[in-house]
Amino acid sequence: MSETSDPAGESEAPITVEEISVLAQFATLGTTLAGTVSAGILAGLGFDHFFHTSPIGLFVGLGLGISGAVAAMVRLMRRWM
Repeated sequence: MSETSDPAGESEAPITVEEISVLAQFATLGTTLAGTVSAGILAGLGFDHFFHTSPIGLFVGLGLGISGAVAAMVRLMRRWM
């Protein structure tokens, strides 16, 4: 048998603080996009429920949610550029 790698995985370098920071920034980007679109959809559904305008509020809320997500993405991406 040849020893090609350490079975305990101790030969790999630990994750650095910079790598954790980058991963946290990408997690922030993903949750911001999902949350913004979800908030727009929920607001549109709530509008439809109270005013009985079935698909109109959903589509407007979806459009506003996507627009907000794009604006948030641009704002977060400017940090890396």
